[in-house]
Amino acid sequence: MTSATASTIYPLANPKGVFFLCELCNKPATLICTKCRVTFYCNELHQTADFVGIHERICELLIPIRTKKLAPIPFMPILEEVEYRKQMKQKQQQELLTITRNVAHRLMFEGKSETAMPAALQTLHLTIDLYGVSSVQLVKPFLILAEAALGLGRYDQAEGYLSQAEWTIMKTPDCPLSLRHKLCRIFGLLYFNKGDTLKARRFLAEDIYLASKEYGTDSINTAGGYYNLAKCFQKESKMLVADSLFVKVTDLWCKFLTVLVEDKLHGPIDTVTDTPYVETQKIEVPKLCLNEAETAEAFLVLNTIYDLRVAMQQTFAIPQIALCLAMLHFVTGNLKKAIEFGRMSVMGITGDHVTETQRMAKEFMQSFLHLRRQSQWKTMEDYVDISSLGTSLEDMKDDELNFAEFYK
Repeated sequence: MTSATASTIYPLANPKGVFFLCELCNKPATLICTKCRVTFYCNELHQTADFVGIHERICELLIPIRTKKLAPIPFMPILEEVEYRKQMKQKQQQELLTITRNVAHRLMFEGKSETAMPAALQTLHLTIDLYGVSSVQLVKPFLILAEAALGLGRYDQAEGYLSQAEWTIMKTPDCPLSLRHKLCRIFGLLYFNKGDTLKARRFLAEDIYLASKEYGTDSINTAGGYYNLAKCFQKESKMLVADSLFVKVTDLWCKFLTVLVEDKLHGPIDTVTDTPYVETQKIEVPKLCLNEAETAEAFLVLNTIYDLRVAMQQTFAIPQIALCLAMLHFVTGNLKKAIEFGRMSVMGITGDHVTETQRMAKEFMQSFLHLRRQSQWKTMEDYVDISSLGTSLEDMKDDELNFAEFYK
């Protein structure tokens, strides 16, 4: 990671009526980023926090958005040029907004709430610039800020952001369910952190209902509500209920990751059949993928459930969660971890007594090894970054020979 660099500016030397404010706190700025020269800070502490949280990622992307003086476009009438520049700026802001939102979510799922704050604030500023101060779109950054405040234990601050989000939704009768369910989820997390699991369960149940109406009952967007509800019951020591909800979460992620793996192994398919990893007629559909926020959420949820299964020695439940983690590592490019968890998912296979999960795991490993053999090893760099696996190609070749005997 490159280091943050800034030079000193002197407010009294600014032109009359020109004021530069800190990116994080809106106080008068005394420092300017030397790379983009359009971002200002009140002290080195805020500059470092912003750089680590988001600025390093978007530094150069801010230049065209915040630079007012631009060279004219040749052979374009003035009015058309103004409209064209406006559309281009909105497009750049939309792309930047997607980046900051995903980064903020990813950092929070990784437990880095303080680092996520600058990205969350940047998301709020970009949303205001794009949609104004009265738009329902402001609900998203308010919820992100509330979640970051929760992670830092600032419950009053989180309630303030949630109140702003709730008021914005109340003013919008046709507010989409995608925002309403997220509001319920963060309220549920607030009461969970404050120890009021009864209120938390009520909000999380509403979250699951609204998310199911918007995305369907089998969506990973609904899985987050089930996961948080399971944590509530776990905190109340109602392990039978919590365990059933963890099973539901695992099932939802397993179905979703099965589609991703099928897409990566065989290309797009027309329907998802009951038999995973069986090639069917292919049609042209958009490529499936996880964004960085969804990837971080998947790792958090699935690793938490896996650790719980191991801690409670629930050997009957380990194969399915191990299969989920194997598929997740596969679609994110970590082949070594995919093999490691793939081995766990087929543990206990003896003769013809094979569970549905073990059958899926065995077919996944067979397809995976078949793909590796087809690559002839010299083209693996085109498929995944071998240097990130922590192993050599020769080791992987030997590894395959050992596994191939078992997965025949």
